[in-house]
Amino acid sequence: MAIDCNLEIDDLEGESFDEIDSLVMQCAYASQNRLGRLCDESVYERDLAIRLKSEGICDVYTQVPVYVSVDTYQKTFRLDLVAGHAIYELKTVDAWTGAHDAQVLTYAMIMNVRHGKLLNFRPPRVQGRLRYNRVPTADRFRIQINDDRWAPVSAGCERLHDLMCRITDELGMFLDRRLYRDALVHFHGGDFVCARRLPLVCDDVKLGSHRFLLHHGRCAFIVTALTRSHSEYEPHLKRLIEHSDVEAIQWINLNRSELQFITLN
Repeated sequence: MAIDCNLEIDDLEGESFDEIDSLVMQCAYASQNRLGRLCDESVYERDLAIRLKSEGICDVYTQVPVYVSVDTYQKTFRLDLVAGHAIYELKTVDAWTGAHDAQVLTYAMIMNVRHGKLLNFRPPRVQGRLRYNRVPTADRFRIQINDDRWAPVSAGCERLHDLMCRITDELGMFLDRRLYRDALVHFHGGDFVCARRLPLVCDDVKLGSHRFLLHHGRCAFIVTALTRSHSEYEPHLKRLIEHSDVEAIQWINLNRSELQFITLN
């Protein structure tokens, strides 16, 4: 995996981080008090950066690009705010979701720092959520492949399997599962070629459509990051097959350090 970022970010710990974070939170509260809680993220981002610089933090940067690449696939991440080497992701949402945690943890992992912090400006008082990167970089690359339930049911399945193994060899595990999915889509021609909305039919009545990612013919794939409730999820994938003309789903699950391949048909 190639990671390119023009900004060098050092790993902060203990009092060094606490001192910066205390000032960031003070400025975040002041920003919301002045602007209210209904503005866009970009508004708070700019205002917060201005306030931090006025408080004497010189190394404040917004929308810092980080380029992650695997062969011909490249993903650009943008760090909302870096203040004194601390990474912050700003949100204006009603409630936190797992995707928010995954996003900031992915940033921490690819930048090889111990934590990143979410800031939510939508609630009555700004909420901070510090997420710790507890997985050493070396551990992310100790991958266990479990393909006991996998079978190549189409001409493109072997390639799908090999591509996913290559992607995880480059990226390691534990990152946002959307990164792995998007890489697979790229290597299968992009959304224009790979993504298809197919009809869902029940009792000969068309109820609507569903977006599938097809790697060959009517064989689809899905990438998840489930660490529990596998048995509850599987029947719902089978129902998608039952009510569509998809022949099979290759289910790829990132279960911590275990890379699982499951064929459903």
